[in-house]
Amino acid sequence: MTRIFSTLIFRIATTCVVIFSLILISYAQQLSFTEVAQQLGIAHIDYASGAATWGDYDSDGDIDLYVTSAAFSITGPQNLNRLFRNDINISGVFVDIAQQMGVAEIYPGSWGSAWCDFDANGLLDLYVCNNSYTYPDSTKLFINKINYFEDQAGIYRVNNWGFNIMDVWGDYDGDGDQDLYLCVSNYPGHINKLYRNDGIYFTDVTVFYSVFGGTNTQSANWVDYDNDGDLDLYLSNVAFENMLYENKITENDLFINVAPNYGLNDSGRSGGSIWFDYDNDGDLDLFIVNRIDQNFPHLYPGCKLYRNDININNKFMEVSNSLGIGDTISADGCTVGDYDMDGDLDLYLAVRGGRNKYFRNDVNITGIFSEIGNQLNVSDTLNTLGALNGDYDNDGDLDIYAVNFHREICRLYRNNINTNNYLKIRLLDKIDHFDRQGSLVKVYLANTDSLIGMRVVDGGGSGGITQDEYDCHFGLDPNLAYDIEVIFTTRTNGQNHIFNKQNRTELGGVVPSQVGNFMEIRDTVVTVLGIKPGERPKTINHFKLYQNYPNPFNSTTTIPFQIETGYDVKLIIYDLTGKEVITLVNKYYNRGFYEINWNGKNKEGGDIASGVYICNFLLNNKLQDVRKLFLVR
Repeated sequence: MTRIFSTLIFRIATTCVVIFSLILISYAQQLSFTEVAQQLGIAHIDYASGAATWGDYDSDGDIDLYVTSAAFSITGPQNLNRLFRNDINISGVFVDIAQQMGVAEIYPGSWGSAWCDFDANGLLDLYVCNNSYTYPDSTKLFINKINYFEDQAGIYRVNNWGFNIMDVWGDYDGDGDQDLYLCVSNYPGHINKLYRNDGIYFTDVTVFYSVFGGTNTQSANWVDYDNDGDLDLYLSNVAFENMLYENKITENDLFINVAPNYGLNDSGRSGGSIWFDYDNDGDLDLFIVNRIDQNFPHLYPGCKLYRNDININNKFMEVSNSLGIGDTISADGCTVGDYDMDGDLDLYLAVRGGRNKYFRNDVNITGIFSEIGNQLNVSDTLNTLGALNGDYDNDGDLDIYAVNFHREICRLYRNNINTNNYLKIRLLDKIDHFDRQGSLVKVYLANTDSLIGMRVVDGGGSGGITQDEYDCHFGLDPNLAYDIEVIFTTRTNGQNHIFNKQNRTELGGVVPSQVGNFMEIRDTVVTVLGIKPGERPKTINHFKLYQNYPNPFNSTTTIPFQIETGYDVKLIIYDLTGKEVITLVNKYYNRGFYEINWNGKNKEGGDIASGVYICNFLLNNKLQDVRKLFLVR
């Protein structure tokens, strides 16, 4: 579905949004925050906290927190990275289990990290950026093995050496799996990396697409800035022009830097950026986090907000001063969220060596953002490098975690608004995997074109070197009806998947209070893959064995796989002793996506015992992939 707004319709929609905002204000209580980091055990007092990311690694329904240690030369256990498991509903605190899970790292020097179910097995994996110049190690790709993590960066060919700053996940080629962009600082011989996910390993396609970036890239965003259904790439650089690589791979296999065309080639000290629809007009606007250089303020100015007017005049308009934010503000990171549940997105700034700032979005009421950080007690004057949001206590509102440097405690600001006017939306693939980063969710008043809000699934890098919670959060009247539109970044025959009430009836007339304030939306379109000859794939040239579902199972389970060309395929189940249980498949398949059912019986037709079983995936008699299946009688 394509929505085209004339000037008249846009004005009517804006009026509806203002009225809706006033309705929500009547529902919302007074916004306030309480600092609870030490109370909950996640203050992380180390030499230098680097970055943090929220993610439900253990799939228990609450978000856990990974915090890195960015110390350059101090060694010792006090500088380990931390994985804080969320045990709020059990013991009332978070518990650091990094060492027992194998993700603590034995040297200091980690910066950004991001969760992603890149291998589509239903479990969040973790990529961690390390500084190879301060200790002898490269980036890490920690594979989630349920009870521990195992570094397989070398196996997957993403073990990069250098001053690695941040990693961001997104499906740039629209083939259904997550690719990886790595931001690298300015050391001779080291460049940013674009790794294409080819299933059994990643392929470095940086040179092929010429997406090297600047000389000192701090962060990046995968974003569909032009609403054409594919992910473009924005780079935040220090002392070098920022870049916006427009995705043209379905046309001519290129990324093209169009930042100068739109005036988005900011050349300050950009620590990050975030794309969000601050004015609820249906496109993504850009906020650039800049750190002012006091010695050269004319060369390195402060933060900037650009309004996306591409649908009007094919331009971006710099609006920082007119909206009350001002371009004299210095920051190192930011996060956005509807913290006060009024339907629009507010902005929180992380300021190193200054006062953190909270800008309430009053654009649809007074025409500006209002800075109220002191009133809300969220304006520390510590050295804050980044901030990220997530609903750690599952009470429906967004909380804020602030990452502080220089032996300063980190902060967790619990949101006390305590109201029921919200809806959480989780995007999954067809077999319940968390791998739809970069996709868009739009919410409208039912049976109208009045857009209430738009959210992007965070693949890392939003606002700097942090990652927000995966779920999309909307402040909504719990008793009104809404229509939902989802634009997935996966593609079929070059077209992005758009789900709305026209083709998915459950997405029309949704009343938050009637769905428990939570929805899961699955990308159920099957993607059949194809390739071009040679080294110029428009879609990925791989095969994949997906995790079975359900898993564990007690009667029947489904095992999906896909292949890009014809193969003799075998699916063989073994027990843990290596004994063959049953051969499920042994025949030739044309390219496509397939699902095989298994009833938990052996080749003699008898029921097998509960336990762990191994599924081997062979193509032309060569083993390509393996999955664990859990049978519970």
